[in-house]
Amino acid sequence: MAVITMESLSSCGVSRQEREEKAQRLLTEKYNEQFEIVEVVSQRFGENYYDIVAYPESDPDIRFWASIDTGDDYFSDGYVQRCLCTRLADQIQQNLDEFPGYSYVYVTLPKIQPKVEDKDIRLEDYVKLYDGVMFHIYIHLCPNDMNDSGIFENLMKSLKGMEALDGLLYLYVEDEEMFAKVQSYFEEKVEPDIDYTTLTEDCKIGRYEVQKGVINISEQQFQADLQDR
Repeated sequence: MAVITMESLSSCGVSRQEREEKAQRLLTEKYNEQFEIVEVVSQRFGENYYDIVAYPESDPDIRFWASIDTGDDYFSDGYVQRCLCTRLADQIQQNLDEFPGYSYVYVTLPKIQPKVEDKDIRLEDYVKLYDGVMFHIYIHLCPNDMNDSGIFENLMKSLKGMEALDGLLYLYVEDEEMFAKVQSYFEEKVEPDIDYTTLTEDCKIGRYEVQKGVINISEQQFQADLQDR
């Protein structure tokens, strides 16, 4: 499929700066705070919108996608969802405080839900608005001892207090070198892509279903998955 680059758009009278300024204006009007535009993504031929990656000036770590209409002021964005996912990741991280080693957590919602505008919305209230909301939870563990039986115990505590959470949990166990690479990856990305899959394929333990804050895996199955990695 043909792609119109930002350079070609500029030659048609629409500059990258104009795209950024429009996106900043729309986001500021909606959320009453200032945003920085990280990236303006090329517009596909035949489509009347362009995508951007942005973050609020108050927290550069919260990066999210937005799709901006090239004509009118219609747009959709994932800011509220990224804020919610960041809070969930922080809570899971806190639940892993006693883990013997390092841990890193990243949470995503695969689909933008543009109806929500309250960036402080609680998990319990969010899931009431949408049936079948599936969060994707990525947990990376770098244990002091790869054979430590406490890995499973700490994993099962990781979703404590999150009884409204449904989704899929992706678990990775890795050494310090890979752990650092994963952290660097998420500093630049909004959500995992094919590069993430390639980077982490050798340290992935498994994908597990989460229902009402409970990870559906037995210790026996977990230990078998851990040995098979």
